[in-house]
Amino acid sequence: LAAVYLQATAGRRPTYDEDALGTGKRGAIFDRVDDSWTDVVDPLDPIRTLGLSYRLDSTSASGEYQCLCHLVQSDGAVLIVYVCNAGGYTTLSISNNGASAAGVGVAGVCNDTSSHTLVITYNGGTRTSPASYGVRIDGVARTVASSGTHAPTAGTSSIGRYPAGVFPASMRLGAAVATTDVLAGAALTNLETYPNGLRS
Repeated sequence: LAAVYLQATAGRRPTYDEDALGTGKRGAIFDRVDDSWTDVVDPLDPIRTLGLSYRLDSTSASGEYQCLCHLVQSDGAVLIVYVCNAGGYTTLSISNNGASAAGVGVAGVCNDTSSHTLVITYNGGTRTSPASYGVRIDGVARTVASSGTHAPTAGTSSIGRYPAGVFPASMRLGAAVATTDVLAGAALTNLETYPNGLRS
């Protein structure tokens, strides 16, 4: 899956840091104000596997969301990955729905300031069904459960916030990799190894 992410406005570009994740590994720092990267080859093909390595500078306060990525897909869906502290959901949430942003929630540490490797697989089934997803955090499979409905936001694919600056993340990003294949077995392990190597 090929995509080109840029930020034309200098003041909204994430900064580069040799120790962005606090583990001696380099990465990009998003300021939770208006920093983001925007895809100039949009929309993307349907994404079936997504891998991230990241660290938050601050956790989400009550009622807050931090959007790690907002990926508009060619099949009409929007894959949104965010950490939140709203409506009883305080960990990781995934919305992958073209009509509304009803999504799923994931148990496990995500809304904290430690560095993490996150891998999400979507098998192409019902977008709001927990059975359609596999999620691993730091190499450990996590339970996926039904979540609430969140208002969707249209716009260009972006990393670090929703379009138009909504829900920016105080994120330090080591890697982001997406593919149109549902990876499993050794292929999934290899994908997980790559961002994890850039994190730890």
